[in-house]
Amino acid sequence: DGSRHEKLGSTGGFALGLAFDSAGNCYVCDLKHAAIFKYDAAVGTFERFAASGIKVPNYPVVDEKRGVLYVSDSRGNNNIGPGVFRYDLKSGEGGVWCTAPMDFANGMALAPDGNGLYVVESDRAQVSYVPIHPDGSAGVPHVAIADTQNVPDGLAIASDGTIYVSCYEPS
Repeated sequence: DGSRHEKLGSTGGFALGLAFDSAGNCYVCDLKHAAIFKYDAAVGTFERFAASGIKVPNYPVVDEKRGVLYVSDSRGNNNIGPGVFRYDLKSGEGGVWCTAPMDFANGMALAPDGNGLYVVESDRAQVSYVPIHPDGSAGVPHVAIADTQNVPDGLAIASDGTIYVSCYEPS
């Protein structure tokens, strides 16, 4: 009912996006530490999970079918480059997954069929789609939604396939 809360942990930094898996584990992107933290629901620990070269971890997406965590790397404004990292859900090992240049990769969502990843590119005001090949590698991204006429920030996909894009308005 929202009348109480329980602190599960703290990164000691600045938390951005978070995602849960089916076991109740929580993955948290942290700007200050340029890392992803994990709350392990089974044992109640909250620890650094992955980093491996990511600059600005912004938003995580759990892909339990493949056993991986995708994380957008916003890289900072005017720093175009690889925008999606991938980490193993068990070990936290990983690195750059999609090498295509992205402009402030932000919110993401796994396609309903699990065969692609939608990625918001805030500084291009668009949503890109990165196919996931059968071997798990990234395909060539293409624009799924062009010119959002504002700064897109996050997205969600409804059960009927409708894509909802949330926008950041700095005014």
